[in-house]
Amino acid sequence: LPSFPSLRANTGYSGISGEVTFSKPGGFYIGSLTLALSTDANDAVIYYTTDGSDPDTRSMLFPGSITIEATTVIRARTIADDLLPGKISTQTYFIDNNSVLPVISLATPYFEEIYTDEYREKERPVHIEMYEPDGSLAFSLNAGFGLHGFLFPHLPAKALAIFARNRYDDGNFKYKIFPDIPLNEYDSFILRTGGNDFLATMIIDGFLEKLHRGLDLDLMGYRPAVVYVNGKYWGIHNIREKMNEEYLAAHHNIDPDNVDMLEFLYQVPEPNPIEGDADHYDAMIDFLKNNDIGITENYNYIKTQMDVDNFITYNTMQIYIANWDWPHWNNKWWRPGTENGKWRWLAYDMDVGFDMEHIEYFGDENFLERAVTQDGTVSGKNPPWTTYLLGRLLENDTFRSTFINRMADHLNTVYYPEHVADVISKTAEVIEPEMPAFLELWKDSGTWWQNNQDVSKSMDDWYAKIDSLEEFAYARPAVVRQNYIDFFNLGGTA
Repeated sequence: LPSFPSLRANTGYSGISGEVTFSKPGGFYIGSLTLALSTDANDAVIYYTTDGSDPDTRSMLFPGSITIEATTVIRARTIADDLLPGKISTQTYFIDNNSVLPVISLATPYFEEIYTDEYREKERPVHIEMYEPDGSLAFSLNAGFGLHGFLFPHLPAKALAIFARNRYDDGNFKYKIFPDIPLNEYDSFILRTGGNDFLATMIIDGFLEKLHRGLDLDLMGYRPAVVYVNGKYWGIHNIREKMNEEYLAAHHNIDPDNVDMLEFLYQVPEPNPIEGDADHYDAMIDFLKNNDIGITENYNYIKTQMDVDNFITYNTMQIYIANWDWPHWNNKWWRPGTENGKWRWLAYDMDVGFDMEHIEYFGDENFLERAVTQDGTVSGKNPPWTTYLLGRLLENDTFRSTFINRMADHLNTVYYPEHVADVISKTAEVIEPEMPAFLELWKDSGTWWQNNQDVSKSMDDWYAKIDSLEEFAYARPAVVRQNYIDFFNLGGTA
């Protein structure tokens, strides 16, 4: 009760004060609006805030009505003698701020505390509303939030993880957040700010998700949105699925409490368990180390331990997109903890793929060699255990043939340059109307990128970076084909 000096410790109260009724719903308005607040609670007084803080007896008394002329978050509650304070009601009123993207409003007194949480140890309450571009309310919920990812200390706009938990409110986010994914309920999601692509194109990770959506891959749903924090414009954030045990349960109909999920951490000598343990995976690797994978019987056994087809598609993707943050990083895989559960790989955080600036600076590195070299010398980054599995499986003729042909097939279809360029263009078109305001907000924020590469400070810069993605799409197939021909001594195409 620290925010309520009038409340008495060790004292009973006869009930809880009533809720506040808003005369107009939150949403989008032109010019201004007049708002009244009321309550059916006898002898209750309404306190309110406009800065995202929780109303208490030190907040403003509601005067009967107010005029709102700029985007504002109103948080209000009733307080009455001998009653516990009422539930906080929150509405956001957007004035002259219509957007072609979904709009998310975060209201919380803990935003600065979370943004400076260097070790990602904190989770704090937040009220979150999401509105569709047509102005309709998607959901309004009390939830929890904290920092997400490892890159946040360097970014002025940080990625946030949002959690629906019973201690904040009843239920989950009961809404079809991603129109192209057949899920109507989520327990969490991420508001991501582009990662390495912040202030560059802002679409790399999202467009690559869209490019691969039809393949046998576990992908993070993607939908760009505009975020407001306590009524202040905070720019474009990409709504992403959070890849946890609940994600696996929703997409694969498995028990979320019986999952093994592992990850590789840079320069760590063994897989790190996120959920469950690594016993099954370690046993599979031990089998590979002690048996000839070229023998059909041994290869067939490995196929009972891991989803080989998914593994081939996953590696094909990473090699084609030239992911500079892989395999030494952003490498997770999982299995149901059942007798017949097989390992599958998760595709996420691909924002350093399709990076023409890196390609031009570092040279035309062979990402096939990077994916299989077991001495850790490629780029000086990849420890042997990050590449061992693929390198060993390529010693089997059947696997090797499938692996080579998978890339050939994808270069002729999903990676066909005109198709890739079309996905890039359509993804960019979605956020293009919002980019001027986004750049105006963050272009002078002084990220560490400015010491290494040019950020987008104007729309011309942004268009040039989108063009570089298309340039990569047209240049990449010939490079990949030659890499495969050279590595496998194929002698040419057929």
